[in-house]
Amino acid sequence: MQSLYEIISQLQDPELIDALEGYIAANLPEFKTIVAAHPLKNPKGGHCSMTEAFWLYHLCKSLQPQLVIESGSLQGYSLYFLRAAAPGRVLSFDPYRKPIIPLDGIEYSACDWTEHDFGDVPDCTLAFFDDHIHQGDRVRQCKQRGVRHAIFHDNYLRPDQSHIPLRYANLLGLIQRQFIFPRIRSDKIFIDRSVNSQGYRWLTYVEIIIEREANAN
Repeated sequence: MQSLYEIISQLQDPELIDALEGYIAANLPEFKTIVAAHPLKNPKGGHCSMTEAFWLYHLCKSLQPQLVIESGSLQGYSLYFLRAAAPGRVLSFDPYRKPIIPLDGIEYSACDWTEHDFGDVPDCTLAFFDDHIHQGDRVRQCKQRGVRHAIFHDNYLRPDQSHIPLRYANLLGLIQRQFIFPRIRSDKIFIDRSVNSQGYRWLTYVEIIIEREANAN
């Protein structure tokens, strides 16, 4: 079976829809075991939904990044899925909160990620942003630092919200690929009863144009 990255980067409808459905069915049993082992059993708001956790975990697993950066960790709920999927370093940045349950193998920093000296980042680096900072700015920061892969939570659909929607970053010529992950309704584990009238509960992947040769994803 193709990896999740290969599916979203190579296929178009209707093949894309069929491939995603097949991917969900094939990988759901493993994901349930990952969820069951999560140390944070009852997160209190502000975390990604189960659908978003599924896509976050599997995209990270398919990319196999050498470095993962999370900005806006809150309780640390999504960090668990990133740590479970990533073979390399995982760094957490949140100036305001410490995770409820610190996880082994995570490097925590109480600052904005732009204040950290990464040096030369690996070719395959993944950043996950759930920090309610203008997403256009975060895309530019990724490009400046050589971060090719980025995932955004809370991608607002209206331009008058607190973020710059990612579609405006496209106009700046920074993004070569963008994919908004769909909802999953095929299993009760994914039932998400949280409703937000602003309509921003989306997980969006972007691949940023980096001016360097890279054989990795």
